[in-house]
Amino acid sequence: MAKQRVINKSTPGRMIILGFVAVILVGALLLTLPVSSADGKSVSFLDSLFTATSATCVTGLVVRDTGTGWSVFGQTVILLMIQIGGLGFMTVAGFLRILLFKGNKFSDREAVLQGLNIDYISDIKHMLRFVAKVTFGCEGVAALLLFFRFVTQMSVGKAVYASVFHAVSAFCNAGFDVMGNFSSLTSYADDLYVNIIIMALITMGGLGYLVWMELLEHKKNKKISPYTKMVLITSAVLLVGGAFLFALFEWNNPATIGKMTVGDKILASFFQSVTFRTAGFNTVDLSAITRLTVLMSCLLMFIGGSSGSTAGGIKTGTFAIVMLTVRNILRGRSEIVIFNRRINRNTIYRAFTIVVVGILILILSVALLSYTEDAPLSCILFECVSAFGTVGVTMGITTALSAIGKILLILLMFMGRLGILTLSCSIASQLKNEENLVEYLDAKMLVG
Repeated sequence: MAKQRVINKSTPGRMIILGFVAVILVGALLLTLPVSSADGKSVSFLDSLFTATSATCVTGLVVRDTGTGWSVFGQTVILLMIQIGGLGFMTVAGFLRILLFKGNKFSDREAVLQGLNIDYISDIKHMLRFVAKVTFGCEGVAALLLFFRFVTQMSVGKAVYASVFHAVSAFCNAGFDVMGNFSSLTSYADDLYVNIIIMALITMGGLGYLVWMELLEHKKNKKISPYTKMVLITSAVLLVGGAFLFALFEWNNPATIGKMTVGDKILASFFQSVTFRTAGFNTVDLSAITRLTVLMSCLLMFIGGSSGSTAGGIKTGTFAIVMLTVRNILRGRSEIVIFNRRINRNTIYRAFTIVVVGILILILSVALLSYTEDAPLSCILFECVSAFGTVGVTMGITTALSAIGKILLILLMFMGRLGILTLSCSIASQLKNEENLVEYLDAKMLVG
């Protein structure tokens, strides 16, 4: 009997993709309006689309300075897209459907979980309430703390606006700023107060809601799960290791941190290590970093934050599983065990698939951008990884990109935010075949 093809037109993955596309297109159209521009002139649709994609995908790459190129209306549109993109379209929709309209269909639950990049949770309503409390609570407290610093440097109204904007942008790991002239936070390179607040926001947003729920709500007799332990350890190693390598490679570079005091060098190194993990802010001139720093930062950007967070990249859990698998294979162990728990083989396959597909996408993107743009290969590699990891840092070539280059980065940001698995599952779920139960004999293959 011929296998029957089942067409599913409302899969969670497809809903997420269409939702993000809708938000991006609406935002792009709003940004083309003259009222959105600081000079009152209409912005081209491609530049508006690039900005809308960068905001919704919480990346931070810009072809037009956010502080001086857009009006307050335009900046507000960008801020709303950052918040929606940071939470995830299906999470926002889930608030409205599940909390307000009492929707509790299986498809609703699946869509919200996939939007948060979480496999399973027993109480979806509790999860959504927790997401709201953590998000708006962290952003609110941080905005208040930033206000105390900004109010000494600008008017009260501007201080309130700047505080809210940067708090939301930092927690959502977006990296947009309204400081002007593409300066990001370079004027605060030696400001410990602002650095600590921004780094804390980026870290909290990048750890993931599931990790925070377990840390804040676990009972005394309940142990921390192996996943949370793995995320915390991996994040700490990447943070400290990234800061150490940045300081090592840039210590005597006068164009970055070479002229700073020892304390400011350490602070700037930690800030860059944090922001390379998908945040997009910078306190030093990244166009002047060494080639070794470029390679190190590309690795951090590719890894990104954790699953179920506002961050991008392949995720810390994926990276940790791949490293554990490689280590165990080299030791001759067939099973991957962490904290006395075995990692399922399907999880390992998914992790390696994400890494391999991600690398292939970046290789193709770098090749195409090298053909269309007149820029050094290191800058192109940095730009592509930054877009794919939804980081938003740049070595200064974003504004000089051709139309084709902008379109390529738009696609990279979109794929990086939604995730490789979300895209692949969305395509695969449109045509579902009956499960194949036939078992095959092993084939002898040679590798290495």
